[in-house]
Amino acid sequence: MTAVSPSGAVTATGLMDGRVIQVALSRQVTSLTEAELADEVVTTCALTSRQAEAAQHYLLATWMRELGQDPASTRSFLEHTIGLPTPETVISEKARMLADYYSGTE
Repeated sequence: MTAVSPSGAVTATGLMDGRVIQVALSRQVTSLTEAELADEVVTTCALTSRQAEAAQHYLLATWMRELGQDPASTRSFLEHTIGLPTPETVISEKARMLADYYSGTE
């Protein structure tokens, strides 16, 4: 999983289990304050982890559906018992992050 900060200054890559294994910085980081850079690193790493969790949710839900399990029950179990967000949830979180960035209200 890979996520890029809205400014493009930070790219985070993670494993399927949500662990971030690499953070790459572009030359744009020189124009950021330390606090801005820290915020972009933390936010981008969190998004990478959430994307991985959503991928886990998708795979497990697909397998459970193929095994004949009820999709609504499976979704509830994965979301509320295990704590894996749906892909739609993560898309919404990413949209909010972008909206906050472009409105200047991070």
